[in-house]
Amino acid sequence: MKVTDVDRAETWFSRHGGKAVLFGRMVPLVRSFISLPAGVERMNLLRFLILTTLGSLAWNAIFVTAGYQLGQNWHLVERYTDVLQKVVIVAIVAAVTLFIVVRLRQHRNTEPAG
Repeated sequence: MKVTDVDRAETWFSRHGGKAVLFGRMVPLVRSFISLPAGVERMNLLRFLILTTLGSLAWNAIFVTAGYQLGQNWHLVERYTDVLQKVVIVAIVAAVTLFIVVRLRQHRNTEPAG
């Protein structure tokens, strides 16, 4: 990881941090880690709590409503939620892998010929 990567991430979070926290609370795996960049960037605690509450409330409201509407038929949707979670995890792993591969190639191409 380069210093420019960290600078870009900080700039991005400064611009989009609120949306990242709000929507990040609705995405499996992301919801567990979104607090880290918010803390590193020293997001206002009250703003963070409000966005976290709203994002979690929306996510939970979707599942409570779905559970209520489906009643005893919840098992019919369960396989789709499992698939969605796996798709998100695969997408995150693919993005991290791509980032690492690109960085390794850049590093190899910038090494002086020996």
